[in-house]
Amino acid sequence: MLDHLKSIKFILQERITSPLSGALFLSWFVWNWKLLFTLLFPDSSFSLSDRIAVVQFHYLNVNNNLLYPILSALFLILIYPFATTGALWVTLWFRRLQRDLRNKIEQTQLLSLEQSIALRLNVKNQQERFDRLLKDKDDEIALLRSQIKNEPTQPPSSTPQSPHHPEWDGEFNDFISKQNLANLFSQFLIERIPRGLPIAREEVSTHLMAYFISHDIVTRHPNSAELFEFTEKGKYFARRYTDSYS
Repeated sequence: MLDHLKSIKFILQERITSPLSGALFLSWFVWNWKLLFTLLFPDSSFSLSDRIAVVQFHYLNVNNNLLYPILSALFLILIYPFATTGALWVTLWFRRLQRDLRNKIEQTQLLSLEQSIALRLNVKNQQERFDRLLKDKDDEIALLRSQIKNEPTQPPSSTPQSPHHPEWDGEFNDFISKQNLANLFSQFLIERIPRGLPIAREEVSTHLMAYFISHDIVTRHPNSAELFEFTEKGKYFARRYTDSYS
């Protein structure tokens, strides 16, 4: 018996909670609310038999009790979802139209005078910076080509003979005995000057570089403060150092 009651309860619950049942119940209530009001909220001056007679005479008919509720339920189930979907589509379409129109207006909007001046200055600064970089690179390439062109070439089969300068030997032995000067000479001067590489001020002590310049070992390049060239004495010292310590 309990199983039958559960089965009946499940069937009723499924029927009541279905979309068709809910729509039909709502439609029937809308069309017959006067009937329910007359039966459920009685007036003390009318007896039950009088109320039933009023309901039978005024509110019991095929249209209100059956036809109109069924048509209303079909409208809620079939037509109303399409109407709401169409309204949503129209709303989204207008929003997209407004967004596209706003973007088009913003793209074609003219800049103010201050914005135009700022943009023009920014472009000009970028162009000048790019031109300076190109010029520096061109100068560096031209310098390297000039140094390569001016380097003496020897036939592959012959061994170049380095001139000997005994008057510079004592000075060479004196400065090579000083560790800081020897390290600078080997690590920076010999490695960079023949290859045309710059020597920045933060890399080498100004005091040490002043020693080589004042002793006529190196000289500054006329086109750059960070490029140096060996003098004849400097080239002789470089050969001596390379032959002795390589």
